[in-house]
This record gives sequence, C-alpha cells and structure tokens, in this order.
Amino acid sequence: DIRSLGGGVFMLVGGGGQIFRSQDGGREWRRIDVNLTSPLIAVRFNTATTGVIISNTGDILRSEDGGESWKYQPAVAGSLINSVTSGKARLYMAASGGALLYMNF
Repeated sequence: DIRSLGGGVFMLVGGGGQIFRSQDGGREWRRIDVNLTSPLIAVRFNTATTGVIISNTGDILRSEDGGESWKYQPAVAGSLINSVTSGKARLYMAASGGALLYMNF
C-alpha cells in the first residue's frame, strides 16, 4: 500500500514487514526497520503526523511523527485481516470469519 502525506512525502508498506518513506516525491526511499515480518497491507494517516500501519495478522504500528518512527501495538483480536479502509479518524477492517473490526486512530 502507498499513501501520500502531502508535500512530496510518501509512505510505502508491503511484504516481509517492509516500510519505506520518501521525502522527495518518490525519487529516493528510506527503509524504516520495525522488526516485524508479517505482510503489511495498509498504511493510513488521519493527519500529516498521525498514522497507522496494519499487517494481515492484525498487528498495528502507530506513528505520531509523520511516519519517521513507528510503535508496535498488540494484534487485533487474533484475526487475519483481509481488507482495510478508513474514514476521518477511524479504520475499518474486514477480517477472517466474516468479522468487521474498527478502531479509532
């Protein structure tokens, strides 16, 4: 998943727990190590500084500094997450077994 934070700043997440941040419109990318190996399926920001990353195993990473650093939060209800969408300051997650989860961020 990739998101623009505005001002040429982009966040990119993907397989193997990989997180990348660009400050120059995507010309160069810096990897951010978070010591997580599960596939990251979504990155969302509700402001230029506050954001979350969700893994397919429900792990949550939270940033308060525009994606420069990330703090781990426990997994969401032990569910496999299939899809993520957001609105204002809330995340909605479709999970295994037909569960629909949400969280404020």
